[in-house]
Amino acid sequence: FQGCKKINDVNTDTVIVAPYSLYFSDSSGSLINTNDGNVFKPSVFPSDGYPSRAICIAGDNLLWVKGNAHISTNNGVNFNPTYTFVNPIAFNQSLILYAKDEDRVYMASSEQRGIQYSDQKGQVKTWQSDSDFNKAITAGSFLATSFTQLKDNTVLVYDFVRNRIFSKANKTAPWIESKPLPAPAKFLPAGHVFSLGHYNNTVVAIDYLGIGGAWYSNDKGVSWQQYTGLPTSRPLLSVASPFDGVLLVGTDSLGLYALQGTSTNFVYSGSGLGINSSIRGITAKENVYENGVAKEYVYIATNQGIYRSQDLGQNWVQVLPGNFYSIW
Repeated sequence: FQGCKKINDVNTDTVIVAPYSLYFSDSSGSLINTNDGNVFKPSVFPSDGYPSRAICIAGDNLLWVKGNAHISTNNGVNFNPTYTFVNPIAFNQSLILYAKDEDRVYMASSEQRGIQYSDQKGQVKTWQSDSDFNKAITAGSFLATSFTQLKDNTVLVYDFVRNRIFSKANKTAPWIESKPLPAPAKFLPAGHVFSLGHYNNTVVAIDYLGIGGAWYSNDKGVSWQQYTGLPTSRPLLSVASPFDGVLLVGTDSLGLYALQGTSTNFVYSGSGLGINSSIRGITAKENVYENGVAKEYVYIATNQGIYRSQDLGQNWVQVLPGNFYSIW
């Protein structure tokens, strides 16, 4: 048996070294914050009638995308416009990516080649067009809508115009198109609209607007295989791999599905969720205690509330009712 360790009469099993900060936004456009999933700060930013599209933390800056992108440098108390040409058809959370190893924010844009970036954590007037491709890409022939970053730090982007993937090995490397292999190798099927995610170093693509299912690639988008076990009658709205221990996919009105290990078959993982739940966003948070123990939490934003899981998505508890769109 192991008892609680005390230092100077302080129980180190209960002292959190650095509490997490969880942000989420509802259908009315307000922004809410919590540091423990129990006590909430309603209306960090009040309702303005414009639902959120994405939330992203870059260093100490909070980036929030609605119609345009806004930035707060004081934990959401005040926001200023930072980028006004966000691609209007870009998808969920994946339309913006903070690559921590590069200290760079990528944004799906309607300007020039479709990718804008900031090396100053999204600050106003720091956005630049990324035109560094390994071959000529003309304006209008490429439209970025979704980003992800693998565990090995490779950044990938989905081109909506031609249904293709580009990858970038590091900050100074060019974007390289992942060309499909000859048959019988498979590429992403045409006629669908994909949003990117990842599971360790596996690229994941979910059909965000249709019923094309979920696909995976172990060679950075060159060849693809389809996952099994997911519903075939609804769009897939969100994808995330909390703590690299599980792959979660959220559906439109059919709840949440999970995949673990080397399996390629998803199983329903919505114990505790309401009927007809739409899972629009997924994020992971961790509390590290003074004794070195870490507690892992997964949160989801749904049309019925914010839910929390302490077992990588197997069981869920509602922590706040409501109709939510984005979560970070």
